[in-house]
Amino acid sequence: LYKIVEAGHHREYPGLDEIITRAGLQELPGRIEFERRATPFLPEIYEWGLHSIASYCKARNILPVMAYLFIPESNNDPEKEFEELSEFATAQGFTMINLSEYVKDMKEADMKIAKWDGHLSLTAHQQYGRALAKELSLIINSKE
Repeated sequence: LYKIVEAGHHREYPGLDEIITRAGLQELPGRIEFERRATPFLPEIYEWGLHSIASYCKARNILPVMAYLFIPESNNDPEKEFEELSEFATAQGFTMINLSEYVKDMKEADMKIAKWDGHLSLTAHQQYGRALAKELSLIINSKE
């Protein structure tokens, strides 16, 4: 978000620009102050973003789908995080997929590239890829 505001791209989206103005972020403070001021507005920014994506999809007869991936570096509870994200997304018309179910039996060490690097390993990417293909297939087949 900081980089979007820094580049002035928020002005291209009246809804986002209005939120940025109310948050007092139109004149860019330092990054720490930006995050402090933006935090109370994050739910509204998420809602705006999801609504924008869903509206774009609906105008083109596209089903908006959001897939949740648990990453091992996250300190969040995957089930709680999925529920919170789903609340926002389904309210905007998204179909939700919880891919964390497909990696819950994997050890954290097997999900990460290295102990010090929380990026997903090849094995985790492959597992998520197979899971996404399966879930999308179920969605597509249920719409036919």
